[in-house]
Amino acid sequence: MSEREPWIKCPAGELSKLQQSLQARDAQTLSRRRFLIAGGGAAAAVAGGGLFVLTLGQGQKDCQNLTCIAAVELMPSYIDGTLTDQQARTSLEAHLDRCPKCQRHLEELEALI
Repeated sequence: MSEREPWIKCPAGELSKLQQSLQARDAQTLSRRRFLIAGGGAAAAVAGGGLFVLTLGQGQKDCQNLTCIAAVELMPSYIDGTLTDQQARTSLEAHLDRCPKCQRHLEELEALI
């Protein structure tokens, strides 16, 4: 609007419509961002997990006879609290006490969540 044009009143309800449309756009943008962040985090976890598993020695075992690969498979349910098998939980915790690689991997997974 140039300085020479006079100000005119907006039609009734026009500002409300504009506000609603901006709020809807903001909600859609936020939803897209959350989706991209979640998708990117999941992709990074899968890629990172794959690289992590490739670097593990499959013969590495602790006193609970749990391999690093088995520990990595248990970590998501351990993090979200759905690992209800007490023996598996105890084995994983014992493994984590002795394996720095798995400790780092668990920390990386927790950071993504």
